Amino acid sequence: MLRKIILIVIILIMAGQLVLWADTGKTYKVAVDHNYPPFSLYNRKTASIEGLAVDVTKVICEHAQIQCDFVLMSHEESLKALKAGEVDIVCSGPGLMMDRKANFLTTAKFFRSSSVFVGVKQVLKQLDKNDFTGLAIGVVQGSIQHQRLSSNYERRLDIKEYERFQDVLTALALQEIDLGMLDILAVYYAFQNDKAMMFDVIGNPVNTGDGAFLAVRGEEKELLKKLNEGIFSVHYTREFEIINAKYYDFFIF
Repeated sequence: MLRKIILIVIILIMAGQLVLWADTGKTYKVAVDHNYPPFSLYNRKTASIEGLAVDVTKVICEHAQIQCDFVLMSHEESLKALKAGEVDIVCSGPGLMMDRKANFLTTAKFFRSSSVFVGVKQVLKQLDKNDFTGLAIGVVQGSIQHQRLSSNYERRLDIKEYERFQDVLTALALQEIDLGMLDILAVYYAFQNDKAMMFDVIGNPVNTGDGAFLAVRGEEKELLKKLNEGIFSVHYTREFEIINAKYYDFFIF
């Protein structure tokens, strides 16, 4: 019986059907947003790319048994690079949107979030939380918040686009805009900094269906399958929990 098993294994190896390592040695290039704390950022001291989304993606790649390297670029640049084949995977932080016209495939979301309206405390005292008509509201370009406001409230609001999350906060501080609509997890993290004490949230969180996921080109169905298997595999370990504790005192996965 043992001889038969050994013979079958040898035949499968010779036929190339037994995969001892899930990948052929290729290193996949993963694009992450160039400055979106705590999800992704460049640490100048260590000259490394760090962040919650980066940590999670590394673990997912390990479980998917593929080699991954990370590059920083804006979300818009990463989508263009993915389409052009310059990167293989885009790690989309919460709130960021995929180009619906492009032939991209997305994984299951490995954590979910929602959106909130943020403003300077002194300004918020003068606003009606039930009516934002005519107000200038800042959003991140390509974000789900931008899509939500543009689709439903473009005629009622003065929507201002900014490249980065931090740019919206800066515009609020300078009172160039009245409010910012931003991802709640990014806002909560930013509020831990003393410099953010001038800001506060107005109204209740808005369920915009956002979250973090990975995207690949439409023809990369096998890669998508591996990544999804990696995501589901990690959920059976404590690795998400360990990563979560580095950034938040509540569970987001």
